[in-house]
Amino acid sequence: MSDLPAIQDKPEARQLYGSILSYMKSDVFSPSCKVGFSELSALFK
Repeated sequence: MSDLPAIQDKPEARQLYGSILSYMKSDVFSPSCKVGFSELSALFK
């Protein structure tokens, strides 16, 4: 886990962040399962 928006002063962080967003906006992105907020929240307690 990384706070990529917080480290936008680094070119590699900007590239990685942009690549992740592009992938998620593409037709190739097709998650096979969903995780609810309560499940996700429980992982970080």
